[in-house]
Amino acid sequence: MNEWSKDARGNLRVSTVSDWKAEAVTADGSGDVVLRVEFSVDPERTDVSSLQFRLTEQQAKSMGAALSSASNQPPQSSDLIYRSARQRVRT
Repeated sequence: MNEWSKDARGNLRVSTVSDWKAEAVTADGSGDVVLRVEFSVDPERTDVSSLQFRLTEQQAKSMGAALSSASNQPPQSSDLIYRSARQRVRT
């Protein structure tokens, strides 16, 4: 977990995802997906930020499979599911 951002006590810095949206890019026939993730560091979720991404079809499928796999891991499992995003992204 050396790649993850941590606070002064060594705990992972994480934000709560409050919403997300995904939509296929249909105009160019690329198979790409746009993804919007809304998140907050505030427990009351009054200060929400968002990031938007364009993923290739392969990145979207890979990310979906990795998230599914991670969500099925036993709670004490420390296996890191990581996929490099260095694949060429279409512009």
